[in-house]
Amino acid sequence: MGQSAGREKRPQSKKRGDAAGEAGAHYGAAREREHEHDAEDATVSSTSRSNASVVEGDSHGIDEETRKRLASKASLLKEMFPELDAETVLSVLEISNGDVEQAVAMLMPSSPARHGRVQSHGGGPVGEIRRTGHEVEDDGLPLPPKTAESIQPLLVTMKAPASDAAFVHSLRALADMSLNPRHQAIILDSSPRVLLDLLLASVDADVNEDILSSVVSTVANLCLTEDGQVYFQSAAKPLSLLLLKHTSVEVLLQCCRAVANLSFGSRENEGILQGEGGVMGLIRAAVEGRDADLKEEALAALANLCQHPKIAEDVIRSRNVINLIDLCKDKSEEVAKQALRAVGNLCIHPGVRETVAKYTVDLLIEIVADSEVNNLPSPLLAVRAVANLSHDSSVASLLARRRAGRALLHFLLLTGEEGSVPAVLKVDVGIARAEAAEAISLLTVPKSSRRLLLHDVGLDPLLQLVRSHDPLVQLPAARAISNLSSVVEQQPLPSPTRATAASASASAKEGHD
Repeated sequence: MGQSAGREKRPQSKKRGDAAGEAGAHYGAAREREHEHDAEDATVSSTSRSNASVVEGDSHGIDEETRKRLASKASLLKEMFPELDAETVLSVLEISNGDVEQAVAMLMPSSPARHGRVQSHGGGPVGEIRRTGHEVEDDGLPLPPKTAESIQPLLVTMKAPASDAAFVHSLRALADMSLNPRHQAIILDSSPRVLLDLLLASVDADVNEDILSSVVSTVANLCLTEDGQVYFQSAAKPLSLLLLKHTSVEVLLQCCRAVANLSFGSRENEGILQGEGGVMGLIRAAVEGRDADLKEEALAALANLCQHPKIAEDVIRSRNVINLIDLCKDKSEEVAKQALRAVGNLCIHPGVRETVAKYTVDLLIEIVADSEVNNLPSPLLAVRAVANLSHDSSVASLLARRRAGRALLHFLLLTGEEGSVPAVLKVDVGIARAEAAEAISLLTVPKSSRRLLLHDVGLDPLLQLVRSHDPLVQLPAARAISNLSSVVEQQPLPSPTRATAASASASAKEGHD
């Protein structure tokens, strides 16, 4: 069947929440500030801020003017944290320069105090599995005893908020907490039905954009777990409808994250999303969206879903593979990479390979032929797509005619040179080399292509690959030699001369042109 270009874990855009010291970065909604106090809050002295180590139970003699200025915000925080005394709340507000969100982060033991660790995208024979969202690095320490106690009051406040402001801030606090894997389990154990109710309500009613984006962001984070995928299975329909009708970039971006995580490794959820129209919503966001982050997240989710056979058929039938080809050339490197990953996942399905090949072969071969050691991520994905296509004999003949053999040989020689591959990519490159060698071997199977491949690839470079130290490259190269030797017509194999990546690249480009 071929190997999936896969699913992968997906970090949220670095453009949001980049400040390393920004506690509780919010990915579900734009920050709201209390406008009526901003000018006054700016006058809080640096001396007050330097007392950040003193958080609880010490008011430092807060004067009456400060009490009045912070009264409304203190009242809001008391609604969210009823167990705290008034002096503690006022002290935290003074230290936080009157910023309610920062105060929430300081009061909540579970709010992440450092920027989330970015999860790099991976690969492998079972495909790269992409989830979206920051994963807060686990420090191994036991959770503070108040963590569980902090979540329940937030859920209670959300179910029966004393004010709209209390509801919004409680929701944001919950979104922050859901970034941490250990907190996710606690939130799910608390049965956060209110999140699902809000999401379902958004289908038939206009829900405040900030609230909606925070809700979807929290759902996306909770769906990083298998329990979350099960709990929020019924979220597939509202998420799909939001993707089709909503106009807010932030809401759409969070919906894309949620869809990617909901479908992660779950064929059942993939099927539900396919039936509810989520695929077309993702394509809409990717094709019509002007925001690069939104296009990237939409394509990442679509790439995950393209591993489902019926979804792949839908994409082909709607002729959206043409849109994917255009997006593979996007000026944003990340957008192009995710579009290429979606194309690669379409290539794993035997029933659509010929159609996919008709549109994509030239682009894929060009990307492989242009491989450079300082820009390998896209060629790695293109190699996998070509390898998947080569499993179909009719497509293998087409690949051979379009000089795919030369391009694959260039990639193998380039990445086989000592010290040529960055250490961080060695595992991925090793997998891609095995796939490239296997693809060359498969291209030599149709007898009609062998003479052309003997000219394009040659026996000498294949002998060079056989002498490599990688058995996953040696064996396919040996099979290719065996197949090609049948057209040598009694002539002895030529003495091996060392092929180079530069010569293979030039040959590949010349033949492709």
